[in-house]
Amino acid sequence: MNDYVMNMETHKLELHFEKEDYLALPEDLKKEINSNFFSAGNPTHG
Repeated sequence: MNDYVMNMETHKLELHFEKEDYLALPEDLKKEINSNFFSAGNPTHG
């Protein structure tokens, strides 16, 4: 299940994906997500 959570410390939304759900997304959508959000696999983004 995909979810989002408001991080009360940073006041930013966090997206939560299962790996399989993320991998099933089209490449253009993954690129858009990666360019606009931090991810656990890319903690230095931004």
